[in-house]
Amino acid sequence: MTTGVGYHYLSYTKFHAYGDVLTVDDNIKDGRQVVVDVRVYDTKLNLRDTDKFTCPTECKYDLGTPDGSGDIPEGWVVKFRVGTDTDSYRTDWINGSA
Repeated sequence: MTTGVGYHYLSYTKFHAYGDVLTVDDNIKDGRQVVVDVRVYDTKLNLRDTDKFTCPTECKYDLGTPDGSGDIPEGWVVKFRVGTDTDSYRTDWINGSA
């Protein structure tokens, strides 16, 4: 099981492969919101889903899948990058695996 972890402006974002959950924590809570872009690819690296989440302080997102099953198949790739709502900067894409 692989997880991905990203840091940006003292915020912490992690993809949990077990449960397909993305957790976001804005450690400094300075009024800026954490923005997370997510992409999900199948085992052949075809893009299957995209999401954008904006978190004010602490958030937990069940990523699910486009077909509504609520489960990302094992072996699919989950990439995310992290930034804030006050600028356009984002971290490099961080890789995880379901």
